[in-house]
Amino acid sequence: MIIKAEKLSYNYGQLQALKDIDFQVKSGELLGVIGPNGSGKTTLVKNITGVLKSDGQVYFNNKEISLSSLDRKSIARKIGVVPQKSQLKGDFTVREVIEMGRYPHQSKFKKDDKSGRKVVDKIIDKLNLNKFTERFTGELSGGEFQKVLVARALAQEPEILIFDEATSHLDINHSIDIFKFARELIKQNQLTVIAIIHDLNLAAQFCDRLMVLKKGEKVSIGNPEEIITEEMLSSIFDLEALIKTNPANKRPFIIPVI
Repeated sequence: MIIKAEKLSYNYGQLQALKDIDFQVKSGELLGVIGPNGSGKTTLVKNITGVLKSDGQVYFNNKEISLSSLDRKSIARKIGVVPQKSQLKGDFTVREVIEMGRYPHQSKFKKDDKSGRKVVDKIIDKLNLNKFTERFTGELSGGEFQKVLVARALAQEPEILIFDEATSHLDINHSIDIFKFARELIKQNQLTVIAIIHDLNLAAQFCDRLMVLKKGEKVSIGNPEEIITEEMLSSIFDLEALIKTNPANKRPFIIPVI
């Protein structure tokens, strides 16, 4: 177990956004977090990464390290986040953006060394971004820019990668590319991935397990075959749908009833 959350609760004023969330994620696992808008998915990410201070606890490495004991740079060396959108302006080159991911490994007196530059070069190679390195991010397509944000997160050399609805604004082919790459990272580096996903079919095809949230509470957690049911879609998403099996991988596939 690489990350464990216990009794995560968070309020925005009088509104309870999370209530007693418990879960754990193993090394080399892709956990998808699904639920309707307002279910607490992004608040959960902010609690896991220490942006918001939860009433509960988050532990790493079989409870050896607690989130509350770490400073921001230490957290960033453990967790990389790929956001849905970035506030970055388009006047940075692709290489400059990826190099920003090295910040957790730098200090006031020590900038990145040769080994850090090698990390960046290796990631650029792996994601086939060589031809883009000197281009400004404002010149990139949505899919290309999202790949750059993945590269920036990987430059942190994290143990855990979080996709916070990172594919929400991408075409289906780019979304599939991102999740295929996530599976490669898991296989090659034993990276752990937590993905907040709106596209339920994408979640069912790529995730090892799914956790369902509704109104800030964990409803269920399990493999896609257990979670993706007609009853769940009706009660959580108010969606009438049929569940079929994808013949290519035997995973559930959702067909809305129109």
